[in-house]
Amino acid sequence: MGCSSTAERQVEAGNAAAAAGAWPRALSAYRAASDARPSDARVKGLVGIAALATNDPALAARAWSEALSLDPATSEARLGLAQLAVTAADAGAALSLLEPETSSTARRLRARALLLRGAPADAEAALTEARAAADTEPVAPEAHYLVGSALLVLSRFAEAQTAFETAERVAPRSALGVYGLARLAAIQRRETDTLLYLKAAKSRLGGSWRADAVARDPAFAFLAGSPGFTELIGL
Repeated sequence: MGCSSTAERQVEAGNAAAAAGAWPRALSAYRAASDARPSDARVKGLVGIAALATNDPALAARAWSEALSLDPATSEARLGLAQLAVTAADAGAALSLLEPETSSTARRLRARALLLRGAPADAEAALTEARAAADTEPVAPEAHYLVGSALLVLSRFAEAQTAFETAERVAPRSALGVYGLARLAAIQRRETDTLLYLKAAKSRLGGSWRADAVARDPAFAFLAGSPGFTELIGL
């Protein structure tokens, strides 16, 4: 009983810290709870969430893997590992992890993995997943961004523009809508519009802007030698 009550107190402390955005403190509390109750898959899942929030993907992966080994039905751990796989460009691992999942989050991750894999039928499959996610969560900008991204691959540019504009409308502070519009403008070789949209995306992302990721985006390949592009993205 003592270990159980200690674990619950630590989980409550972790939840309070997470709600305040104090992720290092939340991680410490969740790890203490996991030490007190090592067979609790839910607590290990919380460790994974806090570890990722504190930029420790290796710890997150260990915690989520342990959670899955304790309870294979732990969706949060499965989704967390799939997110890490997508970030690591391992589409196959992500799709395998996501196979039993049907939530909106799982559909968005599956769409990302399909677009990453890029097999002949993957864009249509990604579009189906992203549209289902957008129908379930119409105010989730990522879902609309993924709809637009799939449509770009399919060269359905007018529909892609509508999807990106929808992402912009439902979440005007998000960078996803304007970044999608930048990718569309780049594919259409509209350099001035591309740079304007990228400037807006960079402004919204602030410290989260990743120049290396933008430079690697194949949509912007035609701007590789442009001084304006190089200066804007910060390389």
